Amino acid sequence: MTAITIRVCTIAIRLASDDARFIASAGRRYAPFATDRAPDLSIDLTPVRRALGPFRSVPRVVWNGRAGRVERHDLSLDLAPGAGRATLVRSPSSFDSLLRIALSFELVKRDGFLCHSAAVDGWLFPGLSGAGKSTLGCATPVKRLLADELVGVVGTRLWGTPFRGDFLPGKNPVSRPLEAILLLDRRGPRGVTQVPKAAALARLLQCALYFGQHPGDARRILAAARSCVLQARTFTLSYDARKTAFPSVESMIREALR
Repeated sequence: MTAITIRVCTIAIRLASDDARFIASAGRRYAPFATDRAPDLSIDLTPVRRALGPFRSVPRVVWNGRAGRVERHDLSLDLAPGAGRATLVRSPSSFDSLLRIALSFELVKRDGFLCHSAAVDGWLFPGLSGAGKSTLGCATPVKRLLADELVGVVGTRLWGTPFRGDFLPGKNPVSRPLEAILLLDRRGPRGVTQVPKAAALARLLQCALYFGQHPGDARRILAAARSCVLQARTFTLSYDARKTAFPSVESMIREALR
């Protein structure tokens, strides 16, 4: 088998397959996240050329908090502690989805989660599709952008991930201590406005990526999100992205943090 190991957030994942070209392609896409660390999770992959079943945007999940199975039209994944086996359609998007799903379960075990969010330095901007994450990401200096679609949140640290908007590959595997949570609001009064912790917690939970229904995992995600909200200052951010360059956005945020 040919294999690569990547580290996303705190988790090293070994990805192995008999298809060397498939692994080489993945190695190029996830090169900034390559590691020689011993894996926390090893997944054996079998790429195929056709869909595994009828289209299913939301995966079917059976999960007991430690192991289980995930099925979608383009992938199936069996996970157990430390090991997994997957069949997936030979495409970058299916590979990306597989990693997101596996990480969502692994991070919960470490009191973390993947958050639909942008992150710049220690600032977290949670929001679902259409909130303006990718717009913000495109305006941000590349070295300061951790991600603009999915950010790893572990404890009170933010982690860059390979998952960016418009299916761009992430390039920044670093972490930063969480400083502020800014809820993107395209319709609110322009500027940075302090908001109650409860509003920030509700948004974080709305944006947490988790595919299972296990009550223990749900409690851990709630506790992780609550810890973040208690640690950070919480605001809304509203600005006209067509007329406001990132330095002006940054100035507004720094003024609010004084």
